[in-house]
Amino acid sequence: MNYSFFGTCSNDYEQLFGCLETIIEQTIQPAQIVLVNSGEKEIKKVILEKLKNKNISLVYIKKKLSRVKALNTAIDFLNTNYAFRFDTRTRFSKSYADNSLKTLNNK
Repeated sequence: MNYSFFGTCSNDYEQLFGCLETIIEQTIQPAQIVLVNSGEKEIKKVILEKLKNKNISLVYIKKKLSRVKALNTAIDFLNTNYAFRFDTRTRFSKSYADNSLKTLNNK
């Protein structure tokens, strides 16, 4: 089963990097991460470095948008059946995706 994570960031980059670490360390890794960056700093290179050697595609959009418009933009780029929203306060345990996907499979 494929799933994605989608989210936004503004200028809270250090917290975002911590959040991304927990996402890419999942037992069942996401097929895709969609991120809309509304902040001042360009961070795509840092994210790609974190994703190297992982089979996770990145959709990265750098555009000044309100938080709601940024989330809606991220949703427009999802290409999996299931998606989980993340933000800089999000921390996922290693079993988070496993348990969530098992629940979705059992409906």
